Amino acid sequence: MDFVWIYAKPFSYFAKRGTWNELEYSIKSVKKNYPKAVCWVVGDDPGLDVNWIKTDRVITHPSNHPIDIDVIRKFRTIIDSDINEEFVLMYDDIFLIKPVTRKDLEVVYGRCKIDNVNTYSRPWSTSYRRLWQKTYKMIQDITENVYDWETHLPRFLEKYALKQVLDAYMCDENPLIATSLYSAHFAEETKVLTNEQSNLLNTVVDIDKAFDCTFMNIMDDTITLEFKNKMTELFGEGTSFKPAYRRH
Repeated sequence: MDFVWIYAKPFSYFAKRGTWNELEYSIKSVKKNYPKAVCWVVGDDPGLDVNWIKTDRVITHPSNHPIDIDVIRKFRTIIDSDINEEFVLMYDDIFLIKPVTRKDLEVVYGRCKIDNVNTYSRPWSTSYRRLWQKTYKMIQDITENVYDWETHLPRFLEKYALKQVLDAYMCDENPLIATSLYSAHFAEETKVLTNEQSNLLNTVVDIDKAFDCTFMNIMDDTITLEFKNKMTELFGEGTSFKPAYRRH
């Protein structure tokens, strides 16, 4: 199975802090828990032992959503590449904590089922909420079974189906959440998340319990010394270190 990370280094914790490389540990977690994985990074140079496909970042865009258009640009790169037709989409802050099978990865998860898109409260930034609302107002016209599919978990995708979504909604110029549109069209069944995922925050006290999951994604303030030690215990020492600052 091919696992694909889309990577914009300046937005990573590693670029901002230099003390812990979440991308390296995401890849480590896949190699340990899905040993036959073929690992690809699309975007900026990861500086790691993986297949790398360089894709220049979108810095500005008439839509004023360059980050979202940049994701679509990377999807186009994946579609046109040697990456397998079926692949698992990853991000640098997603980890496999336990061994998984292909069947596990094919499950489509949702945060919850949504009865009313207009009244559903979606977290994160104002710009993201607006993008989410725009996308899901379209989705409610596609299917009656609407879920919040943006779980930030591994996503099993097929290149041909992804291309259909990008083309149909003109995503290259029209900022939308393509992965949600993909699930709305192609998910035969959606499973509501229970304890398969842990969103770790500093408010979590029992870190051992937080690690008792299959999948994990994190936020920057999760990356404490205790968390890093636990990840080292599971996946070994890191090899990526940001060079020390030198005055000239």
